Amino acid sequence: MRSGNPITIRTASRSGDFSSRDPLIITATAAPGTADTSGTQPRQGGLGRLLWRYKWPLLLSGLLGILLAYAFTLSRAASYQAESTLRLELEPTRVVEFGRLGGNEPPEALDLLQTEYELLKSRALARQVVAQMQLEDMLLNPPQGRWSPGDYLPDTGVLLQQGEQYLQDKGLLSVGPVQTGAAVAGSRELRVLEAFGRHLYIQPIEQSRLVKVFFEAPTPELAADITNTLVQTYIGMRGMNFSEAGGYAKDYLQQELDKARQALTDAEQRLVNYARERNILNLDDKQTVNIQKLNDLNQALVDAERRRVQAENRYQQLQASGSAQELINNPTLQAMKTSLATMEADYQQKLALFKPAYPDMQLLRSQIDDMRRTLGRESANVGKALQAELASAQGEEQTLRGRLEKLNQDMLATQDRSVEYNTIQREVDTNRKLYESLLQRQQEVSVASGANPGVVRVIDPAVPPLEPFSPKLPLNLLIGLLGGLFAGLIWAWLRQGTDDGLRDNDSLEQASGVPVLGVIPRSGLFSGSGAGMAALSQPDSQLAEAYRISFANLKARLGKNRGNTLLLTSLVPDEGKSTSAIHFAQLCAAMRYSVLLVDADMRRPSLHRRLELENRVGLSDYLDNSSNVPNIHAVGPDNNLHILTAGSAMRDPVALLSSKHMQALMQIAAKRYHYIIIDAPPLKGFADPLVLAAMTDATVLALGPGSRRSHQLLAAVQQIERAGGHLAGILRTKVRKSDALAGQAYYDSYRRRDKREGFATGA
Repeated sequence: MRSGNPITIRTASRSGDFSSRDPLIITATAAPGTADTSGTQPRQGGLGRLLWRYKWPLLLSGLLGILLAYAFTLSRAASYQAESTLRLELEPTRVVEFGRLGGNEPPEALDLLQTEYELLKSRALARQVVAQMQLEDMLLNPPQGRWSPGDYLPDTGVLLQQGEQYLQDKGLLSVGPVQTGAAVAGSRELRVLEAFGRHLYIQPIEQSRLVKVFFEAPTPELAADITNTLVQTYIGMRGMNFSEAGGYAKDYLQQELDKARQALTDAEQRLVNYARERNILNLDDKQTVNIQKLNDLNQALVDAERRRVQAENRYQQLQASGSAQELINNPTLQAMKTSLATMEADYQQKLALFKPAYPDMQLLRSQIDDMRRTLGRESANVGKALQAELASAQGEEQTLRGRLEKLNQDMLATQDRSVEYNTIQREVDTNRKLYESLLQRQQEVSVASGANPGVVRVIDPAVPPLEPFSPKLPLNLLIGLLGGLFAGLIWAWLRQGTDDGLRDNDSLEQASGVPVLGVIPRSGLFSGSGAGMAALSQPDSQLAEAYRISFANLKARLGKNRGNTLLLTSLVPDEGKSTSAIHFAQLCAAMRYSVLLVDADMRRPSLHRRLELENRVGLSDYLDNSSNVPNIHAVGPDNNLHILTAGSAMRDPVALLSSKHMQALMQIAAKRYHYIIIDAPPLKGFADPLVLAAMTDATVLALGPGSRRSHQLLAAVQQIERAGGHLAGILRTKVRKSDALAGQAYYDSYRRRDKREGFATGA
């Protein structure tokens, strides 16, 4: 601290005990519309803010849309729309079971009705109606409305022709081929048919076979005539198409019938030639006989094999054991064996009485031997018979096998010949069936071609309408209004998307990261000499109330024991920082606090003019050693508001504010005053506020209604933070009064009530 330079006040100052320096806690209840979040736009959703921000351009675009719709309505001639109702009974009379001509689907199919709708809108039908009623001129040259832009604007066709001719003369545009008469006529017909289609409208009635036909024309009578003619022409065209379809079907079937007849004849001739070459009479009968023979031979062969096996078994049994079933079952052999056994028994019986040499015994032996020889011969004959039977069975089997093999070969040969024969036979059968089917279909088509193609009944013929169909002024105005508003909304949305301006509290808080302390309305008190004193004399004004709310929010933001030095700065000049500093100082003084208001804007001092004070000696002179005692002015009813003007020294302000003298001054003032409020230069282009921000406890950034960009605000916040300052919040200044009228009306209502009840309104 500089010795010998005490701080003195040349006017009487309020004395008091400053040992307690707890900040005053102000509780402010904001009136509706005057809270710290109030501003130029209501606090609501993004769309609401967008509508509120661009309300006048939106209203202007809506009005412009209405005007354009009105002009469009005047430019359109009145037109009338006639209506006719048809019933489509599309199922033809079922004379035969062949089907429907023309490839029609069953009546339940939606495709059939859709086909009829497209037929009503077809160019072929339109061409017939236009030619019948001679509508070309009416369609190509429709009547004009009561007002046409062409009445006031140059003919665009003439302008285009002149421009094209100019480019051709300069060689910048080549001349295309000249259209022939046929091309011009085709183009004219196409334009006529397109115009006819634009006036025609087909409306199917759902879940029914009814369809409404509408046509729009300049007069009611013409609209009805064209609609009725269109319906009658459509009915006639359907009958003609059905007859043409029947004739085409008959011609087509006749051609196919001739082809089928020729194919059948050729196939039959090939079959006859093949049978003659192969000596085939009837393959089916021959194959049947061969199959029967094959079955018989197979059965005979099975029987022969069985007999051969039996004979072979008997013969083998005879060879193996000397006995066989035939020997056992032969009565002659059995009788001979019985006689032999009797004779041998008799011989043995007599042998006990007679010797073998006895003549009777020899005779008996001789008989026994003869019987044995006879029995042997008979047994041998039976064996020969079995052998002969076996040989016979084997021969029969071989014969049957040979016949069966020959029959199989014959059948295979016959089958080989029958492959080609059967192929030709199937071709003959196929061609015969196709020929018979086509012949039957030709007969059915001949009968069905005279049947009813389906009935189209006219339920309601067209009558001349009583009221015009278009233009409809109320509808056009509504469409114009909505279209204008929509266009304006799109413009506003695009404008907002490309504009990063900060015009409401939310955008400011989002960009800066600090709250908006308050919204100060625009007032004449922001400029002119004596503005601060005039504001002090109007404590009930909307301006004073806004500053009270802002200061209350600032105190709530800082909290207790946060310090008593406050710096006010702005981005650019003329944003109301000086006026805000005066009002904050007056507000603290009105609450019986000692306040030091310092004008640190040495480049453009303004506090002395606003408060009508001298500025010969001030802060700059004190810091420049030009004055040992700073000239501090005491103002206000209680002289507790002290003003330190900027002074007249012209030395570098940054050097002065960065000096030790400034730091010492701040330390001494902090001990003697409850609050020190410093009015600093703008941030843009000056380092003064950054130096002061590091010396103060809180910084308030005043932002006027000028264009503010998010990057500019963010840069200012970063500058203050890098300098070591504490940005407490943003103070929006010079806001339009219309955006803050709600708060003033609220406050005025209380003031009027207090006056009626005899109370005085204070700060």
